[in-house]
Amino acid sequence: MIAAGLVETVRLRYVHEGKFTESGAVDLNVFWQSFQYILVGASEVFASVGQLEFFYDQAPDSMRSCCSAMALLSLAIGGYSAGLLIPIVNAITRENKWIPKDLNEGRLDLYFYSLA
Repeated sequence: MIAAGLVETVRLRYVHEGKFTESGAVDLNVFWQSFQYILVGASEVFASVGQLEFFYDQAPDSMRSCCSAMALLSLAIGGYSAGLLIPIVNAITRENKWIPKDLNEGRLDLYFYSLA
């Protein structure tokens, strides 16, 4: 999330400098996001391999699938809790919303930093 916050900080700097394309989008290359996806992909690979190795070595045969399901459930709970934080953050930052409808007017970078 720190990488996402840094990219959003750069994007907001472009917004404040008025660097827009003809279509109205911020003139920021999409490859700025590639580092975030590389980090997420690498962390998923390392965590999933480690968890599966642990479950198949340490868990009894009857519990292996249940342990794998619990690992995926923990990922799902993390995603839902991050999604549930959005209305809470919007309620707390009522006057100067971090996540408004127009992201160019918000502070999505602060939301990413708070998730980290």
